[in-house]
Amino acid sequence: MACDMILIFHVPLFAAWLREVMNNKVRVQMVIDAPDDLEQLQSPPGLKQAEMHAHEIYEKTQKIHVTSKAGSDLYSERGEYVVLSQYGMADELGRFDHWAVGLIHAFPNEESSLGTVVIQPGDIIILPCCRYVVDPVRLTIDEGHVTEIEGGLDAALMREWLKDGEEFNGDRDPYAVSHVGWGMNPQCRWDSIALFGDAPERSRAASRCFPGNFLFSTGPNSQGGGKRTARGHYDVPMRNCTIALNTGATDIGQGSDTVLAQICAESLKVPLSQVTVASPDTDGSPCNWGTTASRVGNLHDGSRRGGGFARGGDSDQAARGGNVAV
Repeated sequence: MACDMILIFHVPLFAAWLREVMNNKVRVQMVIDAPDDLEQLQSPPGLKQAEMHAHEIYEKTQKIHVTSKAGSDLYSERGEYVVLSQYGMADELGRFDHWAVGLIHAFPNEESSLGTVVIQPGDIIILPCCRYVVDPVRLTIDEGHVTEIEGGLDAALMREWLKDGEEFNGDRDPYAVSHVGWGMNPQCRWDSIALFGDAPERSRAASRCFPGNFLFSTGPNSQGGGKRTARGHYDVPMRNCTIALNTGATDIGQGSDTVLAQICAESLKVPLSQVTVASPDTDGSPCNWGTTASRVGNLHDGSRRGGGFARGGDSDQAARGGNVAV
């Protein structure tokens, strides 16, 4: 008997069979969150359109740069693997999705990630446990792998978990940088663990997908087309990271840099001080046919509002403005 959709109540990600059924045009809808969250976090109007637009932008992105005042300074390159976006509905043939989420992510090129990631108190560990970080964790990353984990309790927990994921002595796969991306669902809340407790079924979507978070992870990349199937998977939605907006438009006095930064800050619900606008860079920014009067602000803010989100939480990552990396 053939079917065109699988409804699954556990996490199948990185399993070999998932890729097989998706390649055979079977839809896979994952439902793993609490009933209240399934109702409250279901995909709001405009989320799919925003996700698809951000997806297109992320596909064109070649370089990712993440910074924070806490000391994060991470460089990655992408292009080897596909971009994955989830807006809560497996509504197309061969699509996997997770009811109640809203996020976009991609797996960096092999061994391309380099720099430092500083996980701060208030950031969230979604996998393997659900908890707020209580003390800073400093990760040193070289050639795509975490080479050093410094800090207190949370650093010790991370070291032990990744060590336990080693399949053999010297196995580096659990320490590899996995998917990087950002949350986009305006219904999700950073404070959900404080409000509803740390049970996984109350945190899998709400704490992973709140708008503006940078989602850092370690371990496998097989879901995106890679070969790593490591057990040492860590998911960390991080707050207060800088958004680098690389646009093809030039500010010639009409204020487009300020407009684009304001659109990005409003969409992601982050302070304007966390948004930077880079000058046009033909190596990384999309083509812009010209900078004419107020065209940049009118076009991009109009596109943003077209997403239809309430509460100003458009969360289309200000991708309307150009090539975006968080």
